[in-house]
Amino acid sequence: MRIVRNVSSLLSLAVLLPALCLAQGAAPSDDVAKLREQIAAQQRQLDQQRQALDAQQKALDAQQKLLDRLVAAQSAPAAAPAPAAPAAADVDTTGRPISPLAFHIGGADFTPGGFMDFATAWRSTNIGSGVATSFAGVPMSNTAAGRIQEFRSSARTRALP
Repeated sequence: MRIVRNVSSLLSLAVLLPALCLAQGAAPSDDVAKLREQIAAQQRQLDQQRQALDAQQKALDAQQKLLDRLVAAQSAPAAAPAPAAPAAADVDTTGRPISPLAFHIGGADFTPGGFMDFATAWRSTNIGSGVATSFAGVPMSNTAAGRIQEFRSSARTRALP
């Protein structure tokens, strides 16, 4: 009985072994050709990217050289131009220069400067502050202030001398 079992096992193995070898065979040649074509396309892309990178590096080097020349020219001491004296037409009767942006009170000249700001804010809830928003103070929707809208305007942000 043992011999019959061993022989049948060897016989079935002998029948299945060639089928397994065929299943493990080489890949079809058209798949290999496709893979080689894809590799060649990727290599062409890499070459194009290298060329673009080299061109960008050359442009960057040229810009760096220009920047170095500008910095060297800027740091070189330049002859300071002599200050021009105000023309006779730009001076009033007291000898002070006339400035269209200044007004004179006595011996003082006032030139306005700075900025003015007018800001508005609309909120869906009434937080009770000015234009600036304190997010910690925003009321919940279950409170009266949380259901009231607000519109605020302010000109308080200004800095005029």
